[in-house]
Amino acid sequence: MLSRLIRFSITGVGSTLVHVGSAIGLIELASIGPTVSNGIAFCVATLFSIFVNSFWSFSTQLSRSITVRYLFVAIIAAMLS
Repeated sequence: MLSRLIRFSITGVGSTLVHVGSAIGLIELASIGPTVSNGIAFCVATLFSIFVNSFWSFSTQLSRSITVRYLFVAIIAAMLS
């Protein structure tokens, strides 16, 4: 259980870095506005998080139901923030 928590935490940090890096790259290198860049970066980071959490943190096969639930929670969380 502790190892899953540590892996989940590492994945969260990695996802945050992917999000920030993607947003900065799109703003600075592609000259895309901050709002659109952040939206795209959110999508990239969420996909990263789904894959890494499924395969590394929880050692499960990625399935449609897992993906739909994860995306639902991620979208709700984004709307709340």
